[in-house]
Order: sequence, then structure tokens, then C-alpha cells
Amino acid sequence: MGWVKVNTDGSFMSPNAGFGGVFSNTRGEQSRGDCFLYFQSPAIAEDPLKAEAQVVFWDVFLAIKCRWNLLMVETDSMILLNILEGRISAPWYLNQWITGIQTLRLRIKLSLSHTFREGNKPANWLAKVGLHTQNPIIDTCTTPHLELLFKGDLVDLPFLGFLPL
Repeated sequence: MGWVKVNTDGSFMSPNAGFGGVFSNTRGEQSRGDCFLYFQSPAIAEDPLKAEAQVVFWDVFLAIKCRWNLLMVETDSMILLNILEGRISAPWYLNQWITGIQTLRLRIKLSLSHTFREGNKPANWLAKVGLHTQNPIIDTCTTPHLELLFKGDLVDLPFLGFLPL
């Protein structure tokens, strides 16, 4: 299959946290035919960094379950990227998640990169929806809101905020 890309985001608004991600082809084209899988979930996190670490763990876990052996993870958390690449130490409360990511990483070829929030609109929206959901959602059929965000990415529209229905 080649490389699969996942755009991810964690969201935190005390006392709630959530995360989301969109798996697509490496060209990032997320039209109906190119979004392989998306997910959103509530999270237990004390700060945004813990939500970001959780989403990367689930990115790698889901990729392994889907038998995608080449994974490109895009995150808007430069701090988490620096932790995962060994440039800075992780805070103690992240050790469980960082260790989990490093363990799973041994089973897959993983590429990590930074993207700005503006380049992560669908994942950002999923993370914000995850703040207010009670159960994780993993699906292959995109919603109308996601379709609109994907189309906005393709024509480079500014970010539009949506409230969950």
C-alpha cells in the first residue's frame, strides 16, 4: 500500500480533553476516496500535551491493527515531536504514553513531522468534537462536516469553526 499519512490533534479545555485523527494517502488528499479512516475520542488528560501524546499512541496502534506498516504522523505539537525524537525529556506524567509509542514504533516504520494547526483542520475539528463525546468513534464513512473541511483544505480556504450538532 505504501505510506499512509495521519493528521492528528489533541484538544484540552479543562476539565475535558479529546483527540482525533484522519488517515489518508501520503498526498494528503482527503476526498471521499482518499480518507481511509478517521477517529475521535474523549481523553483523560491534565493538559494539552497529554492529549497530544495519547493521539499519537492511538495513531500507531490503529495503523498496526490495519496492517499499515509505513506511517507518517503529522502533529501540531512541536513539544511532543521533540520528546519523541529524543531532543527533550518527557515530563514524568507522559512516561506511560511515550513508552507505549516507542514500543509500538518497533513494529512499524514511523515518520514524525510537524504541521501547523491550519494544515490540520479536519483533525483539529475531530479533537474538539472528541472533547464533548462520551465514546470513541472510528469510521471510514466521513460526515458532511468532515467533507466540508476536506474540501476547504483542497482549495485552501481559511479555517471555519463548527460546533458539534
